[in-house]
Amino acid sequence: MHWNNKIQYAVQKRTLKKIPGVWVNTSKRHVCAIKCMVKYISVLVAIGSAALAYLLQPSFLYFPRKYAVREKSLIKDQLESNRLNFEVLEYQLSSSHVQNSYLVTPRTTDEAQAMRLLVFFGGNAMTAFDGLMWFMEIQPHMKPNHQYAFLAIDYPGYGLNEGSPSPKSIQESVNLAFTRAVHHLRHKRNIQRLELIVVGHSLGASVATGWLASASPDPNLPIRQ
Repeated sequence: MHWNNKIQYAVQKRTLKKIPGVWVNTSKRHVCAIKCMVKYISVLVAIGSAALAYLLQPSFLYFPRKYAVREKSLIKDQLESNRLNFEVLEYQLSSSHVQNSYLVTPRTTDEAQAMRLLVFFGGNAMTAFDGLMWFMEIQPHMKPNHQYAFLAIDYPGYGLNEGSPSPKSIQESVNLAFTRAVHHLRHKRNIQRLELIVVGHSLGASVATGWLASASPDPNLPIRQ
């Protein structure tokens, strides 16, 4: 046998004797290491998924929609053609983001008569202008012996509003919009007797419920069920 073949035979013979024992031991260590690695990766994936879901939570809950270029002027023209005044209420959040809500009132009012203030909270992907369109549809069916004002609120990030929607920013915006609307009616239209009607659609129902539960709009303002 050639000397090179003898060496290869000896190596093969020695390896064959030791491979079974070594392979078994190595296999156990590998299986243990793989199991530990899988558990570690699973924990990291779970933590990462939870963190990602928390960070992306607003994008799952809110779908802000902006206005088209001429949408505001078209809505205003339609309201005025129905003998309704269109007021833009502008205010700032504590984050300095500028917000707009919209107050619709009759062109003529009776100062001695109570005014029912209907506050509209839209659903996801809805804007205040959607609420204004709805108000124009139901207005002919309202009781003629009552006078109504309509407050349509855009959430932060919706319509023309700056910022991003969140439960905190929405509640702050609603409080400011309502305060401005009541101030306008009492001091610019001289309406002292107000009754509150709250309408919420989809997400807006949750916003309205949370607003009424967490902050009293006005202790002297009757809320009609």
